[in-house]
Amino acid sequence: MKTTKSSAKGATRGPGKKGGGSPGNGVGDGASDLDTVRQLEEQLSEGHQHANNVVDLMELCSHEDDAVKHAAIHSLHRVFLQFADAGLLHFGVGRKHKQVKTNTTTSAGGGSASAALRDWLHEKYSAFLNVLLELLGSAREPSVQVASMRILMDFVREAGERRRRQEPPLANAFANELFERIVRALALGGRSAAAVDTADPVVKAFTADFSNSFDDVRYYLYKDLARFCEAAGGGG
Repeated sequence: MKTTKSSAKGATRGPGKKGGGSPGNGVGDGASDLDTVRQLEEQLSEGHQHANNVVDLMELCSHEDDAVKHAAIHSLHRVFLQFADAGLLHFGVGRKHKQVKTNTTTSAGGGSASAALRDWLHEKYSAFLNVLLELLGSAREPSVQVASMRILMDFVREAGERRRRQEPPLANAFANELFERIVRALALGGRSAAAVDTADPVVKAFTADFSNSFDDVRYYLYKDLARFCEAAGGGG
């Protein structure tokens, strides 16, 4: 599957890493907080010593200004993909999926530090998924919901591609453990009854970009919906 475009939880700071700025997550200057998002991401691109900027970016995902919220979730999307490309983040469940490639050094003492960073980043990635799912289900602005859905679906795609490249490749690489959570947020989450209407902007975007375009998405969509309905009906 290929995609198109591309309150903070678990905000503990990483092992021995520098922190970023002090972003606002409520009332504040939206323009200055947009600058903060850019600065935090730029610092992260300079090196892993700024990994704690992830925590600050996650706080900005709950900003009252939707423009800041948009910027923060897209920034974190890019950041987590960069960590995955560096071999510091996996997209599996728990720790069972192997890294596809690793660019980290293994000098004396570096192995345990890298392992601690990987565990911390996986914890933050999992928390970010929860933030996106919450925004998908309950954000007041449809454009934030659509952006959250597209980022989540891109993580589904990334997980599948990386699992197909691993040795040995998984027989079933589709990341349904995440996809079913997206389907649940779309169909059963805290959204209005309009969610069942194809005119709903989030459902419309999901249908146009994914379920009408990819066989595997359509297959797992029907499979997950059937399981949800069965569970709701008591299996009878």
